[in-house]
Amino acid sequence: KIADRLRSRAEKSIPRCDIIVLSDYLKGVLGEAICREIIDLADRHDKAVAIDPKGYDYRKYRGAAVIKPNQQEAQTASGITRSDGDSLLRIAQKLKQQVNCKSLVMTRGADGVFVYINRSHKTHIPALAYFVYGVTGAGDTFMAAMSLALASGASITDAARLGNYA
Repeated sequence: KIADRLRSRAEKSIPRCDIIVLSDYLKGVLGEAICREIIDLADRHDKAVAIDPKGYDYRKYRGAAVIKPNQQEAQTASGITRSDGDSLLRIAQKLKQQVNCKSLVMTRGADGVFVYINRSHKTHIPALAYFVYGVTGAGDTFMAAMSLALASGASITDAARLGNYA
């Protein structure tokens, strides 16, 4: 019943949206069927979908424009636990291929942000040095700012920079 209501809301709302953001908390709402339906519906309306993923298997997000895992989530989903430059590249390639997305943005806490489009277009954005009182909501804030920038026509790299500032 709830899934039907969510589908109905998506069908009515997506045509009026500039970008669709799916933030998965692994609480059961964004199961594979709902993700597929929303991404397919967005595709039919030529709307980009940005995903804040969770879990071990990102295939349910296939076709999204961008995925934004944090480093720990990306390592878990890829099965690659190292975090050196070569490993980050392998993680990004593996997850991007699994999702078939245009780009991957990996937030890395104090190590900044890694933006990956392809082997020749990847960017490391340094973290900004601020005193942090708490990290609760940091990923959501990053995602909101990045998505707003994308919806406004920014490149993925500039959108990730704005997310980093946020």
